[in-house]
Amino acid sequence: MSTQDKNPEPGTLVDDPAATHPEHFNFHLVSHKSIGGKTVKVPNYIMLWDENGWTVEDISEVCYAMCHLYGYCAMPVSLPPPVMYAHQVAARARTYLRQHDSDAGSSVFGEAPTPQETEMLPEVHSNVRDRMYW
Repeated sequence: MSTQDKNPEPGTLVDDPAATHPEHFNFHLVSHKSIGGKTVKVPNYIMLWDENGWTVEDISEVCYAMCHLYGYCAMPVSLPPPVMYAHQVAARARTYLRQHDSDAGSSVFGEAPTPQETEMLPEVHSNVRDRMYW
């Protein structure tokens, strides 16, 4: 633990069965220092599919290294950039969905779009289709 605050040091991996799910391939990884003595975010990583036969140590090392590569911050972040970028893309896509009044006059936040709403999304231009354009 850091002497300055009571947070674990960056790079701390928790994969003890007492702290993880007994049936899932999961772990907790501290990838950044706290700012201003606040509590660090310790995400729970769950491996959904493993084609490479990686160990917890293998995947946690890759995740930890990627947390140092986020383009908007010169310091390590709590999640690997692909996760952060996917969140940004989802937020941007949400702004493109056309809002329609439901029968009740409102929609539920977090509700998945209907197939009809998804069809109304504009087609992504070929110049940016395979690029991170945000």
